[in-house]
Amino acid sequence: MFLVKLLRANQWIKNIIIFAPLFFSINWHKNDFIDLVGVFFAFSLICSSVYIFNDLVDIENDKKHPTKKKRPIASGLISKFHSIIIIFLLINFSFLILYFFEKLFLIKIIIFYLLLNFIYSFFVKKIKFFDIFILSSFYVLRLYLGSFAVDIHISKWLLLFSTFLFLSLSILKRLNEILKYNDTTIFGRSYSQKDAGFLKLNFNILSISSVLIFFIYSFSSQADLLYSNNIYLQLITIFMFLTIYQINKDLFLNKINDDPTIYLITNYKIILYIICSLLLILLSTLNII
Repeated sequence: MFLVKLLRANQWIKNIIIFAPLFFSINWHKNDFIDLVGVFFAFSLICSSVYIFNDLVDIENDKKHPTKKKRPIASGLISKFHSIIIIFLLINFSFLILYFFEKLFLIKIIIFYLLLNFIYSFFVKKIKFFDIFILSSFYVLRLYLGSFAVDIHISKWLLLFSTFLFLSLSILKRLNEILKYNDTTIFGRSYSQKDAGFLKLNFNILSISSVLIFFIYSFSSQADLLYSNNIYLQLITIFMFLTIYQINKDLFLNKINDDPTIYLITNYKIILYIICSLLLILLSTLNII
């Protein structure tokens, strides 16, 4: 349990994004899926090394935080020296997995991800609003990692939709911190209560824009080539709007935990919306009414 908390294994759920290019290409091959499973675990180890590194950098701020103070490093359950050793072990194990799956060419993307995280931790994290763009870029990099791993091109539609979606999720993370703790400046952030209205407005604009992009895509010629029944894609937007409504409701009631991504995959209503959306995507590939 201690190791799970240190590695932040529950955060690995974010790396499912790696499978998105394969899933939306409707070009499903067993070998590609197996390769992506290997890349998923390799990148998850890299992400865990980054989480540990960030915990080392933020140790003083985390000690003041109501929930983060319970993390292994902030609480003193593990020393800084041992944490650094674990970071190097995780990176090496990750590269071994990539070597085994013959995906060493992905190391360039992973090194870029590590450098970007380093810049974020030391320079960008405290720059208000700009940090949101860097946070969203981490999700976009996961898309490209999955794309390059199985040599599948990311369509402009998927990239545009994902960019708006990931920006809205990054804003949600900051907005939730402000509403939950009133003032995040004591935690090493530059946001305060007065930013809440602006962030909430932009969250709704970006999230609704991502839905509209998906809706427009469902009428495109590219969608016609991939899907037999586009009407099912258009129905997905209903569940997207329901998700946005649920998030706004839970924000008002202060029911979102520190990590919005974990909230999204633990809220039973949103889980239901996601399952229905995935089923509709599958139905759209079949030649049935």
